[in-house]
Amino acid sequence: MTNAMDLEPQPYMIPLSLDGHEVLSFEPRELSGWGSYFSDEIEQAGIRMYIRIGPRNEGQEFPEVVFVDGKPGVRMGPPAITSEVPLEIREVRMVAESGADASSSVWRVFPWGRIEAAINQPIHRQVLDRWVQPAFSVAEALPGELVSFHIRPAPVKLEKPNLQLDIPDDYRKPDEFYQRVADLFLWLAAITSRPAQEIAEANQVKPSTVHRWISEAKARGLLVLPSERSGLKGRFAQKKELEAAQAAVDDSRERLIQEIVDAGGEYSEGPPPPKE
Repeated sequence: MTNAMDLEPQPYMIPLSLDGHEVLSFEPRELSGWGSYFSDEIEQAGIRMYIRIGPRNEGQEFPEVVFVDGKPGVRMGPPAITSEVPLEIREVRMVAESGADASSSVWRVFPWGRIEAAINQPIHRQVLDRWVQPAFSVAEALPGELVSFHIRPAPVKLEKPNLQLDIPDDYRKPDEFYQRVADLFLWLAAITSRPAQEIAEANQVKPSTVHRWISEAKARGLLVLPSERSGLKGRFAQKKELEAAQAAVDDSRERLIQEIVDAGGEYSEGPPPPKE
């Protein structure tokens, strides 16, 4: 008997620890963005964690109405993402196995920031950008369609890169230097909570110096990450952006409804009528 996984493409793995026991496994399918997060703590708790990644806002047009066999429908294409647009976690699902305790303690070991650092590394972006959904999507079905990315992979150890930098004497340093800082920061931020400190220790400089380098790398567009979050305060700071996005969604929704009605289709706000 043929195993279904043997017919599927291999999932895309991103290690989040040097020993490989903490890892992301992404479904290799266009318009998916789904991945599984694996760690010893999560597995021992009897929990399965699924994430869906996507761009914050890639300027993609909303779905267009198309006709299939004379019936109106909606077609959604892959987002047109540029390197200036960071990927972020758009959806998280926690599934508890039978008898497991699905408590809030799980979120204390869920490495949200390290995951977003990992998926924005250029080497991974060139793969993941092909698979994510547009920013405005909200997935309602079960995570993914393939099977292979649900299975925890065997650990693959990471080799730590050389953290020593060739630091120019000039105060204003070239892009090449800040690109190297950005690459090291993203790599370390995926596996540790103190990436700047590790760079500082390796180069015998103060952490504040490294933070200044990181800020300059961001200012030059060489380090792309989702906006720093600071709880509810950070969310309220994005109020105008969210209101504009909601207005665009509402406008698109009304336009789609009108096109469907004009084409002879039906639309109802309430639940479907009971079958006779």
